[in-house]
Amino acid sequence: MAAWEYAVDNIRINAVGPGFIRTPLVDDHLDQATLEMLAGQHALQRLGQPEEVAELVELLLRALTPPAYPGAGVRKGLGPAPT
Repeated sequence: MAAWEYAVDNIRINAVGPGFIRTPLVDDHLDQATLEMLAGQHALQRLGQPEEVAELVELLLRALTPPAYPGAGVRKGLGPAPT
């Protein structure tokens, strides 16, 4: 929804919605039967791992963020110099 609302202002919205991820919080609060039921609702028939989400976010950030090279018009800690 936010992507549509802010597109007119040339603002891009990206989101990652991974579903249930196998974390200590999930393990501590859901019984085995519930974990198996949730796993059955995922394409891979298992819950995701935190590392998988982190890898996806890193991949997206690398694709969306241009590299900055000191000495190529970038001011230290301030981003590109105003034009």
